Amino acid sequence: MTILPPRVYRWNFMVMGLDLTLFVLGINFASVYGILPLFVHHLSASNLALGAIPALRAANLLPPLFVANFTERLSRKKPFVIGWTVVERLPYLALAVATPLLATTRPTALLWLLFAMIALSTLAGGVATPAWLDLIARMFPANWRGRFFGLSSALGGLLGVAGSAGAASLLEHFGWSTGAALCFACTFACLAISFVFISLGREPPPASPSGTAPVRAGGRASWHHHSALVRADRNLRRYLLTIALVTCAGAAAAFYVVDAKRALGLTDAAASLFAVLLLIASTAGSVLWGYIGDHQGHKRVVVAGAACTGGAALIALLARQSWSGVFGYGLVFVLVGLGSSALQLASLTFIVDFAPPEQRPTFIGLAMLTQAPFAFGAPVLAAVIANRWGYGTVFTSTALLGILATLVVARYVRDPRTDSRSALPVADTMQLPL
Repeated sequence: MTILPPRVYRWNFMVMGLDLTLFVLGINFASVYGILPLFVHHLSASNLALGAIPALRAANLLPPLFVANFTERLSRKKPFVIGWTVVERLPYLALAVATPLLATTRPTALLWLLFAMIALSTLAGGVATPAWLDLIARMFPANWRGRFFGLSSALGGLLGVAGSAGAASLLEHFGWSTGAALCFACTFACLAISFVFISLGREPPPASPSGTAPVRAGGRASWHHHSALVRADRNLRRYLLTIALVTCAGAAAAFYVVDAKRALGLTDAAASLFAVLLLIASTAGSVLWGYIGDHQGHKRVVVAGAACTGGAALIALLARQSWSGVFGYGLVFVLVGLGSSALQLASLTFIVDFAPPEQRPTFIGLAMLTQAPFAFGAPVLAAVIANRWGYGTVFTSTALLGILATLVVARYVRDPRTDSRSALPVADTMQLPL
């Protein structure tokens, strides 16, 4: 790792943190757990349409491994990240413009446009992810990463609470189509401002004297290399199994807000307030998980995230009963917020601990590609199950998967950084002056 002056670490912490904070704020105006399911529900009564939301968002998991070899050879990662993150942000502007034009006259066309824009945004984000994570890993010492992601996500969450409440207000005062268009516009505005800050980040110089990472063979040889990494590392295989299980367990999340609306007889604005509760829990969780990850290892964060994900589905079974009322579903969204913030943080930090520095993009790509078929297929399968047997069956199945994922990671996965903490370089032991 290149040793940088503390002032450069602090500068990067500030500008990259503001980028991530504003990105989180923007995305919460178009929450995948609140606004988007309600928006789709107005355009189509199909559960498959609801399941398509998380399925298409899984598109960001496909590119990383395919671009990892190219990313590792880049002497500078930042220009690559900047280029692709522009593509990631623009679809929300397109949705803001198209929604009021098509919502009442061409709802099916708007639904397909929504799916296309979600896919485009998430694919672009997926292409940029390995380079972005490697950039972040080189911008800070190892024991700053958890608090960077935790504090940035928490600040974004705090701002996003107001944003989500504002989104609910927009839906209430302007109706679902105009209100949704304004939510997409707010998302784009936040992402445009965040782009300014990511542009100000200072990339460390390349670690190798030549300025590039060693070139590996591409094509079939590269795939043999990837499979050899997995075969040689039993701990990595177990972690990849955990990713698959917990991803399947999270498939129920897309259905919670629609089920709550139906079961409790809520309006769109009232149902979208569950997203505010989720965001509050996610914000608190980001701070908690960042601290735990830095001080006790990120494995504990994965365990907690898997347990909360399974617990949310279990509580949802009870929340559908009339006696539980709003409180029951409120608890569901609290657990979803805690679980999603834990797993999101761990996905950005834990896999980095498995990888040698020069192979971070490959390990990140392996983890994301492993998750991809489950992230895409599980919500679609859950939608088919919901159509045939109802949401109760979906929630039961995902609760069991969440419990199994918790047991696997708790019992069988080791934390690489905790096991080798004594070997951390001097720069990794620096304390962040906050």
